Amino acid sequence: MGYFYAMCRAFPRIAVWVMAVSALALGAGCEKQAGFVNQALVPGGVSFYPVSNNPLIDAATGSSIANGFFFAGDTLTFEVDYESQDTLSGVSLYAGAGAGLTLVDSLPFQPSDYSYSRQIDTALFRFDIPDSILPGTEFFLDIIIRNTNSLSLSRPLHFSIR
Repeated sequence: MGYFYAMCRAFPRIAVWVMAVSALALGAGCEKQAGFVNQALVPGGVSFYPVSNNPLIDAATGSSIANGFFFAGDTLTFEVDYESQDTLSGVSLYAGAGAGLTLVDSLPFQPSDYSYSRQIDTALFRFDIPDSILPGTEFFLDIIIRNTNSLSLSRPLHFSIR
């Protein structure tokens, strides 16, 4: 230890470099859990929020749902990609015009939601815009992704009715 101390006093820049390399070498041993995305393989959890950030695209038109324009009676079909380091419990879709959104669809998490080819969990939603919605109305969708630790992620969308 005395030799290292003497070297640090004589060559402070080298000492800082040696400490930085040592810290990196110690951190290199840290690994992500092998089943990070596939929730069927990871029991328990560590209290992280779910993650979802894919663009929500209507399958019929190929256009983004967010800030888009649709007609009353249209059917929106879209896929939500999501993942969580904690076990997922489900995905819900809420919809409405104005402040009060109501539950439209709720999907419990299934291990079959995992896409091995894309390495992520997916849910496919089909939503029929009510015929009674008047043109010019702002319509809202909110996708809530929940995990078993009661943490959730909200993916709000809004669009206009033509």
